[in-house]
Amino acid sequence: MDRRDFLKETVGITAGGFLLSNRSLDVELPEKPNLLFVFSDGHRARTLGCYGDEQIMSPNFDKFSSEGMQFNNCISPAPLCVPMRHINMTGKFSCNNGMYINNKPPFANGKHELIGRTFKNAGYVCGYIGKWHMGYVNTDPGDPRRSGFDDYWRVTGDENGSGNHDYFDWTVWKGKDSQVAYSGFRPEGMVDFAQEFLTANKDKPFCLYLSFGPPHGPLTPDPKNDHYQGYVPPPNVQEEDIASASEKMAGYAGLIEGLDDAFGRLMGIMEDLDQKRNTIVVYTSDHGNMQRSHGLNTKKKPYDESLRVPFLVRWPRRIKAGVKTDMPFSVVDFYPTLASLAGLDVPAGLDGGDFSDHVLSKPGAKEQTEAYLSMRDSDIAENPGWRGVKTKQYTYISTVNGPWLLFDDINDPWQMNNLVESEPALVAKYDGMTNNLMKKYGDHWRVI
Repeated sequence: MDRRDFLKETVGITAGGFLLSNRSLDVELPEKPNLLFVFSDGHRARTLGCYGDEQIMSPNFDKFSSEGMQFNNCISPAPLCVPMRHINMTGKFSCNNGMYINNKPPFANGKHELIGRTFKNAGYVCGYIGKWHMGYVNTDPGDPRRSGFDDYWRVTGDENGSGNHDYFDWTVWKGKDSQVAYSGFRPEGMVDFAQEFLTANKDKPFCLYLSFGPPHGPLTPDPKNDHYQGYVPPPNVQEEDIASASEKMAGYAGLIEGLDDAFGRLMGIMEDLDQKRNTIVVYTSDHGNMQRSHGLNTKKKPYDESLRVPFLVRWPRRIKAGVKTDMPFSVVDFYPTLASLAGLDVPAGLDGGDFSDHVLSKPGAKEQTEAYLSMRDSDIAENPGWRGVKTKQYTYISTVNGPWLLFDDINDPWQMNNLVESEPALVAKYDGMTNNLMKKYGDHWRVI
């Protein structure tokens, strides 16, 4: 089935350093705001116009950022698909949810609180669209492996739940033993599904997660977005890697522009359905991607390109427009913060913090000073991997053998000067902070 045929079927059912606006937010609000959580795979923060990229065209994301809050230090603490998706769902670090690596069986979700179930138990219609990568996808409503997303299921991937990244000929699971093939640029197809869900549930409180596959490779964008040949790589790409990095970034940029197109269309659908005012909308990613920065590829690396992701959140009349915050914020904080924003009870025992007051720019709101980093399955450091902290100014990384990396992210934003040897006092400070956080969260250096 191509996209045109699909549409025929579905259209019929269709902070530190704030810059604030002055518009009053004292308005009557509905009892249950909706949540639309949109996230991509492998999208590093720098590669949007609103985050400073002057080469990539991202007008829809840039506009969206201007309408809400932009987090400049949102961190993927274990930058790999499966660990990060489980951290997102559980509000717990890998050491406490059991998911360290990509090829481990899915977590026993009966042992953990899950954001999908929290919204479902509060009376929300819950749907999931796109890449799952958290266990088996050929499931029916009520199966615990759906993690609460029982009301709508359009999930890509192989039967065992592994990621699938064919963006032009692809399939979705609609339920157990119900797999349907489609063609056309996959993000647009995901928005078609979102239109179906949103139209059917526009009069009900809903929680919809939409997981795009790009800009994860293969780095082949839709032809209409394939015009970034000659992309100039950042200064932390070594001279011998410039040609390779430029080629990779051309495809990567084209995929991001394609996401921007799809996201803009999705926001238009929200407005057409009169759902903009009553919906908390998030755009983020599960991790970043190196693309030859520091001579490295892919994720799992303790550098900005792998660790830092976009996080944009909009809720008209509640979240002030044009807010930018440098507070360190982590994927582990998503669950408690978003549940609290929606007025739901935050389960006890989560590792993440509730920073909803910070998002709402409330006076005296709690603000954290660091985000904990813990990556076991790393191809740059042998098992048991690396640990560290990210603050507003510094990224610190250690291994079981001791301090490894220290970067001043304000004065050295491309992380080209490792301060481990030259700044012993700072190393001692952040190594102590890392050790304290390991104890706080029950993390350890044992080999797995």
